[in-house]
Amino acid sequence: MWVDYHLLPDRELVYLVTAPAFCLLAAGLFLGRRGVTQLCASRLPVALGRISYGIFLGHGFLLIAREYLLESGRLSAASSPVLIAGAIAAYLGGSIVIGWLLWRYVEEPASRTMNAMVPVR
Repeated sequence: MWVDYHLLPDRELVYLVTAPAFCLLAAGLFLGRRGVTQLCASRLPVALGRISYGIFLGHGFLLIAREYLLESGRLSAASSPVLIAGAIAAYLGGSIVIGWLLWRYVEEPASRTMNAMVPVR
C-alpha cells in the first residue's frame, strides 16, 4: 500500500495500526473456511492477485511521479486533504491499470508461449 511518510504525522501510528491488522488477517485465513477466507477467495482479490506481479513491476513509475510532485511542491503535507486523497486514489488506480496492462500484454502472452514450448504428457 502507498504510504507517504512525508504526509503522515507519525510513522509509528502506521505500524501500530497495520501490524495488528495483518495478524488478524493471517489468523482469520488460518483458522476458518468462512469470513475472511471467503472474502479473499472472491472475484476482486483473486483478480488483484492475478495482476499483482504486474503491479509490482509497474508501480515504480508512479513512485517516480509522486516524488516529482513532492519535490516540486505541488503535493505536500500542507496540501488539502482532497488533493492528497485524489493523489492516493490516482496512485492506486494507476497501479491497477499498469498491473493489468502488464499482465494482459506481457505476462499472459509469455506464459502461453512458454506453455507451448513444453510438451504435454
